[in-house]
Amino acid sequence: MKLNQKGVTLVELIVSFALVAVAIVYFYQTLYTVKNLYSKSQKETNEFVDVNYAFRIIDALYDNLKEDENICDKINDYGKKDSYFKAKANESCLSNSNDFQYVSFKINGKDYKLYRYLGINQNVS
Repeated sequence: MKLNQKGVTLVELIVSFALVAVAIVYFYQTLYTVKNLYSKSQKETNEFVDVNYAFRIIDALYDNLKEDENICDKINDYGKKDSYFKAKANESCLSNSNDFQYVSFKINGKDYKLYRYLGINQNVS
């Protein structure tokens, strides 16, 4: 008498479940890593956009600065008008050194400096 050999054994079933479980765990770890990398890159991109925007705004404020105005006050005043502008000038934000002048400010808790070249004969004391 010949037996029918068309069925799946219990060992084959357990091995296939184990292989599928390993594949699922690997896939989950990959997705988790990708999600973390995406979140980190999204945060860094947003910080870069904020800083770039602040640099452009402060540079424009510098260009329109009158002699009797303080750039630190202009930065803080502009921040009150523009809801996206996240920079806040520090207390003593303006500093001069040789042929350079810089404005220091904070964005999201990090300190930044915008340097401007004054030229050879434009030193401000």
